[in-house]
Formats: sequence, C-alpha cells, structure tokens
Amino acid sequence: MRARAHTFSRSFPRTLGLWLVAGCLISACSNNSDSNMPPPPQETPVTSVEIEQAVNWLNDGSRDVGYSINTIPFKVLSDSTVSIDVLSAGAYTPALDAQIYLAPDDGSIDSLDLVYTNDDGEAGADGSTLELDSFLSVELQAGNYVVYVSACCFSAQDALDGFHRLAESAPEAELTTGAVNGAYRVTISGDVEL
Repeated sequence: MRARAHTFSRSFPRTLGLWLVAGCLISACSNNSDSNMPPPPQETPVTSVEIEQAVNWLNDGSRDVGYSINTIPFKVLSDSTVSIDVLSAGAYTPALDAQIYLAPDDGSIDSLDLVYTNDDGEAGADGSTLELDSFLSVELQAGNYVVYVSACCFSAQDALDGFHRLAESAPEAELTTGAVNGAYRVTISGDVEL
C-alpha cells in the first residue's frame, strides 16, 4: 500500500505537469507569446497619380526643329513595384508616339542615371489601346525619382537638356515653343506621391 501511494504521488504531479504544459501551449501561454511576435506583414499601399501635359513642338521661326521633353518628379514611399502608364495615341488629338525615361533623383542626375526606358509599351490599366503608348513596371527602392516624357525618339542626354532636335535640322538659333502640342496623360501607380 505504501508502495502504491508512493508511486501514485510520484506519477500524479508528472501527469498533472504534462497537462498544465499542454494546456498552456494550447491557450494562455501561446497567447502571451504572440504579443512578442511582430505583426503580420501589411500589403504595400497602392496610390495612382495622374498628370496631364503636352509636348510642345519647337520652332526656329520658319519650321519645327524639335520638341520639348517634360519632367515629372515623384517619390516612392517604400520599396515596391511602380508602374508608369502613358495614354496618348488613340485618346488625344494631336497625339504622341510616346517615350519615357525613368531616373532616381539623388539631387544630381546625369545620363547614366536614366536606367529605365520604354518606347512602345503595352495596353495598361489607363485605357491604352495602342502599343505606341509607353508603359513601365519596375521594382523601385524608396526615394525620389523623375520620369521624362516626350515623343519618340529622344536620348538620355536629350531628356536632361529638356528638348530633342530633329535630326534633319540642327540650327544654331535657340529653340522656341511652337503652336502644335501633343497631349498625353501619365498614371504613376505604387506606394507613391507627387
């Protein structure tokens, strides 16, 4: 009898201990450990900003000799996918065969910074129906960026100069704005703000 009582008293606390540990893991203890865990990852917010502009044809007084290149600065708030979607061809008259360059803006941009470009893109979410409209979708780190928009086909250096001279004419006279415009709309989507 004593032997049984001795055996019972030894096994009972161990069994009770196992039940307490199991109960703790299933209920209260697991709830307490959750408070030390990081929150589940949140989805990156997506914002779309739209900008309507026009490209100006540049004239030397007697003929068009080039066209302007517009800049749109924006900020990426967190590392995320950013899309740049141009709508012009098939939507505006006169319209553009658009081209874009994208560069990070660290305060001093040179031609080597213009690392992304697109001429003929694809139909994006903005209603583009012609591939003449440019489209980019890229992974960007948080920071400041500039997108350069104009008619095809301009170089990275043209983007920095702010205009493109037509190849068949390179007058020495300063380029001035003509009366013909090519309108477009750019939609920038991602965790972005202007």
